[in-house]
Amino acid sequence: MSEILLTCPWCQTPNFSERGLRAHHCRARNRRKLSAPALHQARKAAGLVKAAAVSVPSVQPPAASVTPSDSSPSPMSKPATNTISLVASSAFHLAAPAAKKLMGRTLRDFVTFTKLEKKAASTAVVTGFSLHRVKVSAKGEFRQFIECDLSKKMNWTPDTAVKNSSFYMRLATAFYESAGLSQTTVIAALDGDAKANKAFNAALSKFIGDLSLNEVLIREGIKGVGLKTALEDSKPAPAGNDAALSAEDKIAQARVQAWEENWTAAQRIRAALTEPEQLQLLTDPKQLETLHAELVELNKLTADRLATLRNANA
Repeated sequence: MSEILLTCPWCQTPNFSERGLRAHHCRARNRRKLSAPALHQARKAAGLVKAAAVSVPSVQPPAASVTPSDSSPSPMSKPATNTISLVASSAFHLAAPAAKKLMGRTLRDFVTFTKLEKKAASTAVVTGFSLHRVKVSAKGEFRQFIECDLSKKMNWTPDTAVKNSSFYMRLATAFYESAGLSQTTVIAALDGDAKANKAFNAALSKFIGDLSLNEVLIREGIKGVGLKTALEDSKPAPAGNDAALSAEDKIAQARVQAWEENWTAAQRIRAALTEPEQLQLLTDPKQLETLHAELVELNKLTADRLATLRNANA
């Protein structure tokens, strides 16, 4: 069963694991972590906590004919009719000895995939360094290597190969900037030197912490629309500075930041306007007219920019 993802109740940033949300430094709270009530609210919204009875009348769905599971499904999910039928089946239930064995195997599976997630993050960093070395070593062949060789090997489209290789190269850069390792140590570790490899792996373990590859990419602002968050619980202080970046990298970094900030703002507006309780509180026609005019103006600005880009690429 896939993990139910949580949404920050303050800034409405989605797709957090519980561990990630606890480490989230919310922009709406001036980069502070969420309080215990806010965490509880997020879990409740995801269906992980049974809602308390309220005095406001509401239409309740008909009760299921089978015993409910320990945790309710996410409110955003579709009715799990097939799953309800499956878990209600007597053939799905195990006798006590078999259930004990299954519990042990489940625990081992948890340990296995957790190790695999950490291994994936570590391997991605090393792969990023390898891609950097290929780029500077095989000059003039790197783009063909990514768009042809890598895409064919992984059965990706060329665009996907470019995007994923960029993720891992930027992740390697983020690790190097924060690890404080010397060039000699990093190069020796990548070349298989045992002593250097020990220092490299120690720094890498500290950099990754208990996060999965996806969470590390999000924490570093590399991946995830609107998901650039401060998962700082395992992140060491950066040792590098912007002067080490090329002009091209600075422009790319600024573009990513502009996209994420604008998208996050748009999602917060959407969340506010699609919340029935929020709209019901707006009873002044002049306020609604002002809000509508502002949204029309913003739509015009984005439409004009889109038209300019399309004309330039025509």
